Amino acid sequence: YIFQQLNLLEKKLNEFKQTTDDFYQRAHLISKERVNARISLLQYDKILSLVEIPHLTDVCIRNGLFSEALDLDDYTRQIYRSNPDIPFLLPLKNDTEKNIYNLINRLILLLRSNIEDYSICLKVITHLRRIGILNENELRILFLQQRIYYFHSIIKNLKKTNQY
Repeated sequence: YIFQQLNLLEKKLNEFKQTTDDFYQRAHLISKERVNARISLLQYDKILSLVEIPHLTDVCIRNGLFSEALDLDDYTRQIYRSNPDIPFLLPLKNDTEKNIYNLINRLILLLRSNIEDYSICLKVITHLRRIGILNENELRILFLQQRIYYFHSIIKNLKKTNQY
């Protein structure tokens, strides 16, 4: 009878040990999550400023602040490269890249427009060069294509207005 009770006690102690081990593991995970939450709370302002980067990039592009938009894109890429394991940085990088594609379209449309000052053309080409999606020859071809498009539209309008 004593051996049965000892075996039962040993079984209960093993179950108790397993339960306490499980409790310890869960408590350890909760402690880690709490530390992460505390760090996030302490870094709230920085996290908020990171989350606002895609919107700020879009605003810069809409207001013609192309260099600033590219600076924000560079900053986002740099942060993502140094911290690829942080989950919310990838969507921020992707959203900023989408805005940069909008910037590319806007710069190309700017080349098609009536540019009185050719320093603006140089700035547009400089921005496109900085983005880095085109090599030097492709940039030259793009510039010539867009300016030719602009000149053709002028000729077309002249033909319409000067009909005899």
